[in-house]
Amino acid sequence: MQDCRDIFFWESKYIGWSLFLAGSIVVLKNNIKYKRPDDKNSVAEKIVIALLSFILVVQIFLFVFILRSAAYEAVKHFVDHDEKLRLELGQIKGISQVPVAVLEVSSSSSGESGQGTINIIVKVCVKYRDLEPQLTKNETVDWQIQMGK
Repeated sequence: MQDCRDIFFWESKYIGWSLFLAGSIVVLKNNIKYKRPDDKNSVAEKIVIALLSFILVVQIFLFVFILRSAAYEAVKHFVDHDEKLRLELGQIKGISQVPVAVLEVSSSSSGESGQGTINIIVKVCVKYRDLEPQLTKNETVDWQIQMGK
């Protein structure tokens, strides 16, 4: 039996980039504060702060939106119940969505249809694996998942 210990910060690539963006904003704000007494122009720093803040807000919005979608619930159910994935990876402890996804949904009088990709991290006992399940939905069938390579 495998040693099933907790893996801390297994999604650290995404957390690291978010912390880097937030740290950059703090450094630029401090730079602006130190330029003020000398009446130096800080327009470039303000533009970069606005751009980095926009990127962080979009990441947070995407993360929350995808977590609340029916497509994400379908992916979670698929990962929890797919025997092929379980045999390949071992005991699955959980999944985590990362702020990278493409999801297109359209509504009509006959129902919803859509397609997309949601990037997830599957936690297993000793390691983790990044997956990109492909999703499709039509008016009569709920979200269907196919695993790409």
